[in-house]
Amino acid sequence: MVYWNNQDVIGALIGGALIAISSTLNLLMFGRITGLSGAFNSIVRYDKEGGFDWKMCFMTGLITVPAALNQVFGNVIQSGSFKFILFDDNEPIN
Repeated sequence: MVYWNNQDVIGALIGGALIAISSTLNLLMFGRITGLSGAFNSIVRYDKEGGFDWKMCFMTGLITVPAALNQVFGNVIQSGSFKFILFDDNEPIN
């Protein structure tokens, strides 16, 4: 069973909206379709004409930003009554 809470739903809506906006802007401004498989393919082939530099930066950010946030904040960002869970704590649920 899935237990929904407001924080998860709001976080998913905000994240989805940001992905949609950035993908749309990438298409409108640069004429490129945003996709991880295409970016990864360009990185593996070292395709300089296909935008290797920005794709490498994008992939590096996908890996390093969550790891850096986990190191700085741990699993939770908390300020007063506001609490945002970044990562699961991997504790077994009883």
